[in-house]
Amino acid sequence: DDSSVARKQISQYITQYADQFMLDFQIETFQTGADLLDAFQKYEFKIIFLDIIMDGISGIETAYKIREKSSECMVIFITTSPDFRAEGFDIGAVHYLLKPLTYKMVEEALNRCKRLFVESEKYFSIVTNRHTVHVRFKDVLYIEVYGKCTFIHTFSGNLKTYNPLFKIATLLVDGPFLECHRCYIVNMCYISDVLEDCFK
Repeated sequence: DDSSVARKQISQYITQYADQFMLDFQIETFQTGADLLDAFQKYEFKIIFLDIIMDGISGIETAYKIREKSSECMVIFITTSPDFRAEGFDIGAVHYLLKPLTYKMVEEALNRCKRLFVESEKYFSIVTNRHTVHVRFKDVLYIEVYGKCTFIHTFSGNLKTYNPLFKIATLLVDGPFLECHRCYIVNMCYISDVLEDCFK
């Protein structure tokens, strides 16, 4: 978007959505279609919010050039006019948002992209310190039993719960986890080596 105010607003809405649904988004903003296309040579973005009416190359032209490079990228058009819906359909746009934007509009657009988030949004819930906490599968390194407590080791710290390991194991059946010992569950995504009697 060629408006710095619009770029900031959209970024805030996307960040709000990511926080709400426990997703990791890396957000990049560009002032022109040409800047976006230059970056697209190096990084194939998964989702693009694209203003249609911009100085220089238009959002429609930019989207056509993106389609030449990727059929998977999800394009969400943003504009002040509904006159470009035909072009948006031709390009295969996921959604078409009319300014002024609201969070609900951005949320609806991102919900249409949800197939990209399936792995990222898997999580389970536990009670720790009398609070329910959501823990993403991909954040878990390993889980261990110590005494009467179960400790969930994550990238951001350790969580203590009184749920028995077998009960936690039932919450992880769709994830890349291995119950390698009666006191341990490991995330196989973070195993770099298998030794005779342990994992690294």
